[in-house]
Amino acid sequence: RYLEKYRDGRVRALDNIYASGMTSCYLEQLEKLEVKANLVTPIINEGKLFGLLVAHQCSAPRQWQQYEIRWVTQIATQVGFALDNAKLLHELEQSSLTTNKISAQQKQQTEVFTQQVSEILRSGTTTSQTLSQEALQQSETVMDVLHQFQEMSDAVRGQVGNLQQVKSQEQQEPLKIQHLQETLNQAVDNITAIQDSVNDASLKIMQLSKSSPKLLEVVNLIQDLGKHLAQESMNLTIAISRTESMPQLSVAELTKTVLSPMQQLYEASAQINPLLLSIERETRDAVTALDSSQLKLTKGTDALKDVQQKLSQINLDSVNRSLLVDKIVRASENQLQVSASVRQSVQEIGNLAHQISNNSFVMVESFNRLAALTQPYQPSQG
Repeated sequence: RYLEKYRDGRVRALDNIYASGMTSCYLEQLEKLEVKANLVTPIINEGKLFGLLVAHQCSAPRQWQQYEIRWVTQIATQVGFALDNAKLLHELEQSSLTTNKISAQQKQQTEVFTQQVSEILRSGTTTSQTLSQEALQQSETVMDVLHQFQEMSDAVRGQVGNLQQVKSQEQQEPLKIQHLQETLNQAVDNITAIQDSVNDASLKIMQLSKSSPKLLEVVNLIQDLGKHLAQESMNLTIAISRTESMPQLSVAELTKTVLSPMQQLYEASAQINPLLLSIERETRDAVTALDSSQLKLTKGTDALKDVQQKLSQINLDSVNRSLLVDKIVRASENQLQVSASVRQSVQEIGNLAHQISNNSFVMVESFNRLAALTQPYQPSQG
């Protein structure tokens, strides 16, 4: 009935067996051994009760101290450990014998396995290196393709810019032509106005030329009258000097003779001022018409220069357009070449990918063989 209690680690310390309340048969057994006090601890081996370690005090009762109880209990525990170690040592010796027997067999199998694994790993390493090199080559090819695509994109972008410039110039071309037409019309109008002004000036100059003979005629008349007046004055002077001998009628006739040229001179002088004013007015009008014609001629010349500059600009735009077209043609040719190179690069990438795929299958097969060889040496589950 105490078996399970001792297996659970029960320790019993009796200071005096006669005061412990044990049965008489147990007391008789202890009295034969002259035991007065005892200490009982269990010996546990592999979770089972292997025995009891008992300390007896035979001279007299004993009051067991706690350190004594702990010391005996530790001894019992160490005995259990020693029994476990002894059994384990025996098992190890048996296992060592079995291992030595198996070792020779496994050594040969291990050598064969190691050789096979080495061959598989060597093959896998070679394949991995080849795969790595091909992957590196593929990466470089891909980078080259990306670079070529970037160049193509830049070329297309430049081509689009050139086309936009051409389109912008084409949109501006009608405006330039319209402005040029307006300038030409204005130049024609200015030239027509110049012709009208020149015609007006010609007419006024012709009128001036008509007034000039009249002025010359009046001037000649004045000269003649002046000569006649001078002659008559001389005659009058001579006549006056002879007044005493001349009759009264003769003096009156002489006076009339003198006054008549003077009257004619006055009338001729009166005709000079209007002629001079007419000549001055017509001359001023002619000068004004000529100045206006000169101004209009200057404007017409400036307009023609403007037309010339615009024609030069249109010519320059045509040249630039031709250059842009040449650039577009060259860009298209380069784009075709780049496209052919890109197609070739993509074909190379496809070939490399095919080779990498084949090498990957070889590597997978090698590792499958390696897994099959290592399967017998893997620990079984459960």
